[in-house]
Amino acid sequence: MNYGQQKEVRKFYKEFSERVNDKVQSLEMVSLEADRETFTALNLERTSVSEELWGLLVFCEQGLYFYVHPYESAMSMMFRQAVHGKVPVEQLLAIHALDSVKFTIQRHKWYDVLFSSVADKLIMEFKDKNGKTRTAVITSHTRASKVLEKISFLLK
Repeated sequence: MNYGQQKEVRKFYKEFSERVNDKVQSLEMVSLEADRETFTALNLERTSVSEELWGLLVFCEQGLYFYVHPYESAMSMMFRQAVHGKVPVEQLLAIHALDSVKFTIQRHKWYDVLFSSVADKLIMEFKDKNGKTRTAVITSHTRASKVLEKISFLLK
């Protein structure tokens, strides 16, 4: 990471820490996959027709957040404008504040090794405002066990 990038990261840490009144410890780029009802229960909005939303898991001293920066590529913008879609917006979810939130590692089947797209995934379960258990899948480039270790340490 060059000096300019380091400066931007420090700026993000500072601004985010001030915003949530909690000191940022680390970040993890992730994809959150869920059905429409689960996204609604999380007060998150998908930005495309896919069932995933890319963002950052932000590990703070006392909380865990999912943050979506309002970014879109030039190609995405052209497609969005063609169908009169919504402009991406900043989104923030305080994961630690979810009711009965728990995380597990998704277990693979023996035949999953045949597919190159198999990645470690975390399953996040929580109860919505009606008490119904909802599930979302979190995928990261970091091994799920390492991410789960950081989450477990934070949410103990």
